[in-house]
Amino acid sequence: MREFWSASANAFLRFVDLPGDDVPILFVHGHGCAGSFDYPEVAAQPGLAQHRRILVDLIGAGYSDRPAEFGYTVDDHAGVLQELVEWLDLDALIIFGHSAGGAIALELARRVGRRLRGLVLSEANLDPSPPDAGSYRVASQSEEQFVGRG
Repeated sequence: MREFWSASANAFLRFVDLPGDDVPILFVHGHGCAGSFDYPEVAAQPGLAQHRRILVDLIGAGYSDRPAEFGYTVDDHAGVLQELVEWLDLDALIIFGHSAGGAIALELARRVGRRLRGLVLSEANLDPSPPDAGSYRVASQSEEQFVGRG
């Protein structure tokens, strides 16, 4: 297990980093889960073996720190993950988001821009309200706006 100090969270985010030469896949879990507990079996699938697989425990989950002063919003989590992507110097990545991790994955996808090579959402929490929520803001965009062509 590796750890990354997040300045915005003032905490350590911990993650499993499995080797592979193909585009890295960043796994973002939902509430009540942790990447280190819930994704090793998924990441071990033979079809993914060529990819680098990064299984994060979001701040407040699994082995990551649980700072009282962290906001725990979609934007807060996406900000920490953006810091991680930059710290790992990932010039390309695929993001997999499950449940509430889907909303975080969408916001992270918007933030990483042209680094994004793929986005996979599973049972994503994309509640369209309230209008200022991160998932609504991203999900209401057209594909052209989302990928920066609009």
